[in-house]
Amino acid sequence: RGEKQDKELANEIVTLLKDLVVLAKDSYTKQGIPTFQSFISKLSEQDCDLVGTLYRLNRNLAGIEAHGHFTYEESLIVNKLFKLIETNL
Repeated sequence: RGEKQDKELANEIVTLLKDLVVLAKDSYTKQGIPTFQSFISKLSEQDCDLVGTLYRLNRNLAGIEAHGHFTYEESLIVNKLFKLIETNL
């Protein structure tokens, strides 16, 4: 992977995370919002350690999934994120 591909991947993940924030706010829950916003910030940094950040994001999403509840729409996005992470780690 090159720097351009890494940036495109980071941007795609940031977009999905922003969608999760909107959905969580629309459902009047705060579940995951601080985590999602933290990863949006990390992935938006110029010198982001993409592999390390993806690994941590994967662990955090798995934890939220195991101990929380995602709506159907949220779970579709989370599954997309898991697939993106899995194929890029």
